[in-house]
Amino acid sequence: MRNRLVLCLAMMCALLLSAVPASAGGDHHDGNHHDDKFLTLPPDLSTGYLEGHYRHKDPEHPKRRYVHRRLKTATDHGVERFRGEVERVPKGEICDFPVRIRTWGKQPWWNWERNGRLVHEVFFPDLVSKWSANGKSFWTIDEGWDYVWLNRDGSAFIEGTGTHFWAHNKHFKYRQYGTWHLLFGAEPGEALYEKYFHDDTSVWDGTIDDTFPRVCRYLAKKT
Repeated sequence: MRNRLVLCLAMMCALLLSAVPASAGGDHHDGNHHDDKFLTLPPDLSTGYLEGHYRHKDPEHPKRRYVHRRLKTATDHGVERFRGEVERVPKGEICDFPVRIRTWGKQPWWNWERNGRLVHEVFFPDLVSKWSANGKSFWTIDEGWDYVWLNRDGSAFIEGTGTHFWAHNKHFKYRQYGTWHLLFGAEPGEALYEKYFHDDTSVWDGTIDDTFPRVCRYLAKKT
């Protein structure tokens, strides 16, 4: 699979992570998080309007400008299709037991290269996944625009919009919807910065580092 980000959250992919405290000034969202990862927006600034308009702040690269490019200028593009193929995640990668993930849908992608080096990627996932383990399962979706800028030091700055992870049934509920900014270091799983934009359309039941623990608690064997 291409760089799907958490998808699986970027989870399945974006997700991969374990996070670090972020930048300045925000509020809590559900009574559990009182740190500065959640930035409250003016009432007239919706998540949809944020895309490409809100300044991309990266404390690790304060002089870096992350610019949205017109899709038609991409040096390469295509569509990644998922038809229910099984991804078996070994014990220890997500949970302390194996997890089975099946995904359906498509993900158009666009790449930009400069002097043979990948500098920018855009993804537009429209995916549905079924996560299973220990006789339990749940469904989640991932859809919206994801923009990735590759820095020379090997880090990647991401702006994700839309639905990143949405599992909602009578047994298990965990939702991440809205715009987020993420910065990953060159080392696998090295999350340097995260910011969750909070407006009337956003739903954040937790941050990236909350996701896998919640998933694993639900999928774990009954004791």
